[in-house]
Amino acid sequence: MPKYAKSQHDLEIELEEQLAAFRSSMKQYDSGHQWEAKRIASSIYILCFDGSGRTKSLLGMLNRKQKMQFVNSRHEPDVGKIKVAFVSPPTSLLMIRSNGDKTAFHPAFGYNFKDGQLPTLAFSKWWDGRIFHPATEISLSRKNIIFSARTQDGGAHVDDHLTDLNYRILRTIGQANVMLSIGGQTSEPPGNLVWPIIRQIAWELDQSLMASGF
Repeated sequence: MPKYAKSQHDLEIELEEQLAAFRSSMKQYDSGHQWEAKRIASSIYILCFDGSGRTKSLLGMLNRKQKMQFVNSRHEPDVGKIKVAFVSPPTSLLMIRSNGDKTAFHPAFGYNFKDGQLPTLAFSKWWDGRIFHPATEISLSRKNIIFSARTQDGGAHVDDHLTDLNYRILRTIGQANVMLSIGGQTSEPPGNLVWPIIRQIAWELDQSLMASGF
């Protein structure tokens, strides 16, 4: 069967539609529908993921990815000379926030950069770099999180197993040996951390796209 290459114009239309879906899912997530993180992961995968074989990212096909700088909200905790044995939240992509009578992890957005100066990275360092504090011994990257969520955990396909143990822990328990409480209420495990991490990755990507005129 013959193959018909898409034109630059075709790909630009695809980008416009994907960005509309991406931003719509972020709005839905922020309105309380956290399961939209699955659709967000699928959008990020389409925009950014280059794999083996036929898997090519839309930003890559448009020759945009290597020209962009990507907002990086990940930073190390300021602990001075103290040796850190335990960090919570496990990544600065998250923050702890009380919402009514519940305390939970949420995407940090630009909270850690109050001066408005958002640091950036080239795509490969942003996509493949570790996003968790070294003390956690979790080596997952943005790419790892998005791949598992999209390919195994409902973004585009549901597998009967998750192949990455750290992803499974973050998805179910949230963070091992951590309990969150507010006031005198009973503590409880933080639960699924994957969805707010995906929302924060989406925020970084959206900030990067807007800075590039998209």
